[in-house]
Amino acid sequence: METSGKAVSFGGSGKTTVQMQTLATYLDAGWDFVFETFNGTADSWTIVSGQYPHLAFQTDTIPPDTAIVPNVVSMTQANAESAITTAKLTVWTTPVYSDTVAAGTVVNQNPAADTVLLTQMEVNIEISVGPRIDPGSGTEADPYKIVTISDWQTFMATSADWDKYFILMDDLDFRHITLTPVGNSDMPFTGSFDGNGRIIRNAAINTPASSYVGLFGFIDTSGRISNLGLESAL
Repeated sequence: METSGKAVSFGGSGKTTVQMQTLATYLDAGWDFVFETFNGTADSWTIVSGQYPHLAFQTDTIPPDTAIVPNVVSMTQANAESAITTAKLTVWTTPVYSDTVAAGTVVNQNPAADTVLLTQMEVNIEISVGPRIDPGSGTEADPYKIVTISDWQTFMATSADWDKYFILMDDLDFRHITLTPVGNSDMPFTGSFDGNGRIIRNAAINTPASSYVGLFGFIDTSGRISNLGLESAL
């Protein structure tokens, strides 16, 4: 934007120079980089902090900034996040149920320890929320409780329950998660979903040839969505 003087154009939304020299900008757009597999394994691109990306075959002239993933399994969430950011990587957390690992402790990580990544790339850590004690029964007095991404995936896949009551118990981040709409023209959502003041982030469904596309694709007149925040939804 500093060069063109424009924030938007027919070609798309503008980026600052700093954004154009930041790895996350391109990962979010689907570019396939060396040392990552979220966007494929062709390893077409690489980048050095403070510079623009370049094709991977040019790495003999501009070596990429790299970092080694630390082992954070069994650490507390706070200590794990500190270790990852100290290694010049970024953190992406996913809540999971565990019958054996105490709440607030790292159950698993991806990529594994000692993996070499480009700096700024994400390490996903699964954080225990303890055992699933009360999933709810789907009634107004006792709604189904959605705590983890796994709960949402069950919600998406179980259309027989789309006339029930649900409540979101924690913020959810759907980066790198394949989503399908809840509700469609054959089976609309007729239940009640209480967002409980929580936030869903990075929800994206890329099906341009389909109709009724959205986090909730088709809501009947009796369906109700309330108290739900969305950030970076596409």
